Formats: sequence, C-alpha cells, structure tokens
Amino acid sequence: MSIYKPSLHIGWRRFILLVLTLGIKSQSVIADSVTMANGSTLTGILKRITNGIVHLDTGFAGVLKIDQKQLMHLQTDAPIYFRLSSGSTVLGQSGIGAKQGVLSVRSSNGFMKFSISDVTDAWGKSEEDPAVTEIKKEEEKKRRKWTYSAGVDLSGQKGNSNEFGLTGQVGARLKGPSDLLKIYFSVHNSERDGTKIADETKGGVDYSSDLVDRFGWYSRFELEKDKFEELDLRSTSAVGISYKLLKSGAQVSRVRAGFAYRYESFDAKENIEDPAIDFGLDYAITVQELFKFDSEVTYVPDYSDFTNFRFGQDTGLEIPLKKDGFWKIRIGLSHFYNSNPVNGKNNLDTKYYTRLGFTWGEK
Repeated sequence: MSIYKPSLHIGWRRFILLVLTLGIKSQSVIADSVTMANGSTLTGILKRITNGIVHLDTGFAGVLKIDQKQLMHLQTDAPIYFRLSSGSTVLGQSGIGAKQGVLSVRSSNGFMKFSISDVTDAWGKSEEDPAVTEIKKEEEKKRRKWTYSAGVDLSGQKGNSNEFGLTGQVGARLKGPSDLLKIYFSVHNSERDGTKIADETKGGVDYSSDLVDRFGWYSRFELEKDKFEELDLRSTSAVGISYKLLKSGAQVSRVRAGFAYRYESFDAKENIEDPAIDFGLDYAITVQELFKFDSEVTYVPDYSDFTNFRFGQDTGLEIPLKKDGFWKIRIGLSHFYNSNPVNGKNNLDTKYYTRLGFTWGEK
C-alpha cells in the first residue's frame, strides 16, 4: 500500500504564488487612477487637489504634481472629499464620467456629475478639511506663547588668589504676533580672598508692541541693588516709541527713544530722583540652528544734564548644544558705565562670561 506525499517544492511554489497574488490584489485595491489629455494613465494614491494641481503618490516615482487642466478622467477606489467652486462639499467615490473632463461621484445621495474644472479642492476621507487646518494654523500664529529660561555662570580660581563667582538668571517671555513681554531676574556674587567684590541683584519687566509698519511703543521697569556700589536701590521706569531698522526673518534690529524716571538711593551720598531720557538699540541675527548673535545697548542720561548718565551694553554669541534647542552655551561681554559713581568706585564695570542656559516652553 503506498501513501501519497505532496511535493515540498510544489507547496512552496503555491505559497509564493499566493503571496504574489494577494500583493497584486492589495495594490489594486488602494490604487487610484488619472487619465491625461494625451491618453496616458497613471496609478497611485490621490493625496490632494489644490490650486489647480493634482498630487498623486505613485510610490515608485514619489508624489507627482499634475496640472488639473490636463486631467480628463479620475477614478478612486475609496470615497474622498471634493470641494466645488460653488462652495459645496461632496463625499464620494469617483468613477469614469460619461465624457472627458466630467466626474461621476457615487455619494450617499446617489450619483453626482460635475466638471473636473469645478473642483477647487479634494482630500482623503480620513484627513481634516484643509480649510480647517489653515484656520488652525492662523489661530496658532496669533496665539501668545510662554517660554522660560534659566542660566548660570560659574568662575573660580585657586593659588596666589582664591576667587569664586556665581551669576544666576531666570526669565520668562510671552510672545505674540505683534507684542512681546519679558520678565527677568538675576543675582551676581563674587569673592576674592574672602572679600566680596560683587553683590548685585537686578530684575525687571519689559513690554513692547507694534503700532503701524515699523513703528511701535514700549514700556519698561527695572529695579537694581548693588552692595559693592553702595547702592541700596535703583529704579528706572521708561515709556517711548520704537522703530524697527531691520525686520527680516533672520535679522532684527530696533531703536528706542522715550522718557524715563530714575530714582537712586545710596548709603554714602544723597539720593537721586529726577527725570531722564531713555535710548536703546538692539540687534539680533540667527543663522539657521547653528548660533544666534545679539547685542543690546541702553543709554539713560539726565534730562537736564547729559553728562550725568548710565550706559549699559551686553553682547553675546549663543550656541545650541542639541537640535531641540533646550540647552545652550552663551559667550558674552557686558559693560556698565556710571558717569557719577560713589566716591572711590570705578565708573566702568566690565564682565566676561560663559553661561550654560536651559530654555523650555511653547514653540
């Protein structure tokens, strides 16, 4: 008695043939087709029709962009949305129309026929209406977003002299399409051989808003305390007009001018309380995601005596450590000049720093 044993080779051949057949069928299931005016037919997946361009993903050649005017027939294997020039929207599966340039769409209300040229937009059933997407993008651009930052500078030395310096900074920014709010606070302490050589605390609020074209307005308020300068308190309030010298995407430059009120309280001399003039200039350039260079200058002279003034400047190069932009290194130089310091104190303070910073928030 003999027992029949199927050939292993025949089994594998049948299996491979079955896989290929299913693969061909699956490809045909998801394939849409378009027929051009010259008679050629392309198959793929219809991604979108917008602004007179048909976007067809062919797979082997990527997404082809076809002039809608050259489209004679359109056939889809799944329902899609069509928006017509009248503003109405139709969901249905497109077949070959009765004649060239006409779509025959099977919808829930039966068959509808309309000219291909009447289609202003088309997109997949599972996708969001492009008009809604654009509205959301515009709303997102208008929305104000908070970002936060924190940074620390550390310096030290041992040997002939022992030095230690620490500067900490925190800040927050609320940025909208036409305005910007900045809140900042910093502490700077340094010691040399056990003697304090710097003890400064500073904080402030700065708000600016666009008015028309390049013009805008600003208001700022700053408090400062410096024990080494024998300064108990310095407050500066200012309001004025700003003008954008540059307003391209990569470069921004702005000049400010306004009126200020300055109050200073000292241990070793009389308090100062007088009106002043506020001048400012800032410049920033961002080179892709490689680095950012910026510089800010402030000049606040006394209203009646321009030889009595305060001058500040901060310039730095900021380099992201990662592509996400959260961690950054800033190398900078800052100056502060006081034309009328306390007796025995220098007019000019100069600081070189390397700062490790972290930024987070909405993008």
